[in-house]
Amino acid sequence: MRFRDVTGQEELKQILRRSAGSERIAHAQLFQGPEGSGMLPLALAFASYLLCERPDVNDSCGECASCRMTSKLAHPDLHLSFPFSVKKEFPDCDALLREFRDAVLAQPYMAYHDWMELLDGENKQGIIPVKESENILRKLSLKSFAGRYKIQVIWLPEKMNTQAANKLLKLLEEPPESTLFLLVTEHEEQLLRTIVSRTQSIKGDRLPDEEVKNYLLTRTSLSEKEAENISRLAAGNLRDALFIASEGNAGEDNPFARFRDWMRLCYKGDVPGIQKWVLRGSEFSRESLKGFLVYSLHMIRESLVLNYGDEKLVHLSGEEMDFLRKFSAFIHKGNCRKMMEDLNEAAVQLEWNANAKILLTDLSLRLRDLLKVPDPGTKIKA
Repeated sequence: MRFRDVTGQEELKQILRRSAGSERIAHAQLFQGPEGSGMLPLALAFASYLLCERPDVNDSCGECASCRMTSKLAHPDLHLSFPFSVKKEFPDCDALLREFRDAVLAQPYMAYHDWMELLDGENKQGIIPVKESENILRKLSLKSFAGRYKIQVIWLPEKMNTQAANKLLKLLEEPPESTLFLLVTEHEEQLLRTIVSRTQSIKGDRLPDEEVKNYLLTRTSLSEKEAENISRLAAGNLRDALFIASEGNAGEDNPFARFRDWMRLCYKGDVPGIQKWVLRGSEFSRESLKGFLVYSLHMIRESLVLNYGDEKLVHLSGEEMDFLRKFSAFIHKGNCRKMMEDLNEAAVQLEWNANAKILLTDLSLRLRDLLKVPDPGTKIKA
């Protein structure tokens, strides 16, 4: 992973390059940013830059022995820790290191739930246990392989249990010589304050739509219009953009077809039809359902804009636009806020492992009632 492989975050790249050039590098850095913003690939690119034998002012060389090893996340001075479902056969991260390397190399912008689903632990909570902290202490007490830095990357340190976090505090405060900690978090507020206070903040933001669009154009077969629509829908989350792009060619199971059929059934109040739709929808993975709920939120927002604003403000085309021209009349200030709250709440409950059938049934019945709410700006005849 090199800086050139990381989409956007140019200002942060420059800050990291300057710190490396001055050799005044904070021994513990907290890379924080929302899901899909690229903080993990950025941290790994920084590690590659520091371990490179012949870096230039912009990037690692990509050719030296160190770069060849870091490109596979297999450099002996680069240590990786991450959340997982603790089992007897998986006491620490070393037991799953090959799987994690493969997952990151295949999708550097992966989300926590992608990783847990890959481990068949979708319905379990992943943590970084105290055993892993002990493993980190042991590794970092050893001499470095190349005589430069020893770098410990911890992905999602907010998943450390209290015992694991407390065990690392002393090491974060007084690490061995030439030892660097790169912590990558999506929820800084969930970390112990004592850990945050011992780190230097490297704060990223959601990616601009243009950056997401260009990424999709160079790595998928999407048309420019399709890439533009998906980038707006993803709202700066490159992971979601890639997920939506992969779902987009799934025939009658693509997000638009699912949303259109769902809204028609809810408006008609067709309970047997809703039950069949729920049964089909519950067969999808939690991440697929979460992505669909994000898409539904986007369509509700666009419907509201279309109802009250100018059609030119709505960035949709084709079947989506044709459907919303009719459907938007039922989305107004009398029901829009509650619909969006219910969709957001459902997405959160999915992350908490709610039963998909019960959740989708309840949500469908709520939306059925909300679609019948009259527009408060419209007079109702007696």
